[in-house]
Amino acid sequence: MHFLSNTKQPLIFYVLKIAILCAIGNLVVSFTLDMFFLDSESISLEFTLERIIQITILAPIIETLILASVIGMIAKLNSNIQIVSVSTALFFGGVHYFNTPLHALTILPSFYIMSFIYFELRQQSIVEAIWKVSLVHGVMNGLLLFLAYIYPE
Repeated sequence: MHFLSNTKQPLIFYVLKIAILCAIGNLVVSFTLDMFFLDSESISLEFTLERIIQITILAPIIETLILASVIGMIAKLNSNIQIVSVSTALFFGGVHYFNTPLHALTILPSFYIMSFIYFELRQQSIVEAIWKVSLVHGVMNGLLLFLAYIYPE
């Protein structure tokens, strides 16, 4: 998974590549769950400017700051990147469980990847790690929001 921490490329390519990877992971889980739980609740989305800003800017920054804190606490207990990333993804799955229970499972791939990236990049610079993970998260949310808009249920 070295390619996740390879930032020796233009920032826009790095962010888009990782955001698309995260979105694909979320979509695969989402479509799979949709096949088995046809009557499951979905998150209602409002496509207002305020909501778009919340989803693409505010939530990614706030969640990345929380992610950094959670990773810091877990890393004190265990420095294995896989364990830290899985534990952090499970934590965020638990937090997102309150949106809808199946949403908790849907976000696991993206939070695993974002945790992995943050854990790797923080060794170089915590500020850079927070910045890049926030960008990836915001772009991923924007891509998923766009897909939800053009393909409503």
